[in-house]
Amino acid sequence: QRRVRGNTKILIISVFINEMIEELWLTSGYWGFTLDPPMDMEARYDSLIRDTVCCFLGISLARKFAKVFRVKPVIKAPVVFEWDLKNPHSIARWLKLTVEGVALWQITLVYNADLGPHRFNPGNILLLIAYSTTIMVICYWNIHDFPDCTRRHIISWHVGWMLFSIYLFLYTIYPSFDSAMYLIFVVECSASVAIYWSEVYIRFNINDVQRKLFGSPFATKNGGYNLLEEETRSLIPLSCYREALDAVDNTGAEKVSMETLKKMAADLHHNPDPSELPPTKSELLGVVMKTVIRLLLIFICCSQPFLWDGVQYKRHWCGNPLVKGFNGCAKYHDEL
Repeated sequence: QRRVRGNTKILIISVFINEMIEELWLTSGYWGFTLDPPMDMEARYDSLIRDTVCCFLGISLARKFAKVFRVKPVIKAPVVFEWDLKNPHSIARWLKLTVEGVALWQITLVYNADLGPHRFNPGNILLLIAYSTTIMVICYWNIHDFPDCTRRHIISWHVGWMLFSIYLFLYTIYPSFDSAMYLIFVVECSASVAIYWSEVYIRFNINDVQRKLFGSPFATKNGGYNLLEEETRSLIPLSCYREALDAVDNTGAEKVSMETLKKMAADLHHNPDPSELPPTKSELLGVVMKTVIRLLLIFICCSQPFLWDGVQYKRHWCGNPLVKGFNGCAKYHDEL
């Protein structure tokens, strides 16, 4: 849990750094990473609301998704200058993630909803197809990078990622809300509810899901099974040793005694992760309460109680009203 919170802090800081770099880039005579003219600089409304608040909603969804599908860390710090793709610390994995991230980032720039709400945006169909296809290409590229995961588990979390991406981008093809912010909150809330109850289902059917979704136990070449799903209390499953090694790895320790490792693995074996057990009554009540809150938010957003005619669906959210069909920001600049 500490590791997840730590990664979230890094992501949040990265969002702010990205906005700072975009603004500082103006000293070069251009704006942003695509070298746009200075007059195309996004308004504060766009930087604060869409690029910051909406990113935080995406980070929240990613955390929930990673927990339910048990997504393994793609990279870890500190960086080690070696080329072993099976080592998340290796520079090769960091470079690989950079290539994947830049590819998805550039595909996302295909997004175009300049026509505004209640209008068909065919270009976003291309965005949906290209983005989901790229995820499956990434899955194929990563299939051998996680030696502690089954092939089925790796495919499962990439397919889940692809399906959620399709769901998120579907709303951009024909935006049905006058306010884009209300639309974004509806998407986030509905996706969160789906993830909450997916986790409940998985925890109530953990053995069946382990076999069908995560692909364990692992079959060996001679037809037997290894200790991953061993039911005896006298033997410690290999999964516990992997978790213990992962815990040691995240502390930054370079050496650990065998006795310490055995004790950590034994503790993990005899004290299973709560996510491996059926949810308790208090946990179910918490899920119900979170679901009710999000359904209430969806109801409020669907009623769209507060509206303004500012630019929201165009490339930059200006917040200024449309002037004779033109971007309010651009028209304001022309008048100056």
